[in-house]
Amino acid sequence: MDYSFETYQLLVIPSVILGMGYCLYFIQGKFNERVSKQPYNKLFHLNFFGKQLLVTAIIGLAGYYIRQFMLFMPFCFLVAFWTLNQLFLLTSNRNIILGTRWNAPKYKRWSTGLNTFVLMMLTFVLSITLALVVGIASVDNNSKSVKIYSR
Repeated sequence: MDYSFETYQLLVIPSVILGMGYCLYFIQGKFNERVSKQPYNKLFHLNFFGKQLLVTAIIGLAGYYIRQFMLFMPFCFLVAFWTLNQLFLLTSNRNIILGTRWNAPKYKRWSTGLNTFVLMMLTFVLSITLALVVGIASVDNNSKSVKIYSR
């Protein structure tokens, strides 16, 4: 779909809010001290995870149609979350714990913060890679940078 640069700029704000908001809600949706009450714990249940994967795939298809790569972030977040959780299950036989210094258990603050950081960086890298693969973004050979909007 071709539209003007001004329309593209208007669509950036809602797509950033939806894409980043989905990820941040699941990581830290409730500002309380109990990690067991955080929304990402629901993703450990296969039925809920499957429904969320379907919803985020539909959001990603809408992002492909309107050429907004930030709408790929919820789907990439779920893929990265599942991958990291499987690595944690394999290595330490427990589910991943996410959080920041405010809501992490006192003895695991550095590891939960690192888990959250790695998950968000994987989400960004996967969404930009997916945008490059499907053709929404392109690489400019002269300046060696990623160009998100092309006319």
